[in-house]
Amino acid sequence: DIFDRVNRGGTKLNKQEIRNALYHGRGLNMITEVVASQEFLQTTRIEYKKDRRMKGSYLVTRFLAFYLFFNDLLFKDGKKYEYTGNLDDLIETTLTKLNQSSLEELEEIRQVTIKSLEMARDILGKGAFRKENNESKPINMNIFETTLYFMSLIRNKKLSFDNIRKKFQKVICDEKFLWCIGNSRDIVVKVEGRFALMNKLFEEVCND
Repeated sequence: DIFDRVNRGGTKLNKQEIRNALYHGRGLNMITEVVASQEFLQTTRIEYKKDRRMKGSYLVTRFLAFYLFFNDLLFKDGKKYEYTGNLDDLIETTLTKLNQSSLEELEEIRQVTIKSLEMARDILGKGAFRKENNESKPINMNIFETTLYFMSLIRNKKLSFDNIRKKFQKVICDEKFLWCIGNSRDIVVKVEGRFALMNKLFEEVCND
């Protein structure tokens, strides 16, 4: 469908559409399962069948890239992956890793993602993944990836949703977090900064 559209109308492919062609395999199939799920629809309000430019797939891929990286599960050339600010390389390394993973490993990653989406929905409601937790605002991809990462940390904990909601909203409205998702948002210092804030928040809510 993608290449047919390009050939007929000259529509320029975005990077995620190109990756879908170059890295097609079990990893992207798993990502598609997540994007087509009710949990993803309920939390993001992105309908899979209408998402022709693969925005949902890109959001989930970004989350998985940082989830694997910050959990020391990503490797390249036999060595632990080192993020240098090249987001394309990070994502492509992630898709390669997912395609090489076993079905059991992919199912575990899928379950983590679905559970994290469920928690984001239940804790943050319709404002999930949006600035100021405001449901009228568009999804912010950096808030999406950090929110799901945080939810993955607390997914097996029995914690007060009200307390988490209040503390989480305070963090994403803080000047430091907003700086980390501002201009040049994918440079190393800003990526490390926003995920460090999620780790710090995790420690706070667990110690309350």
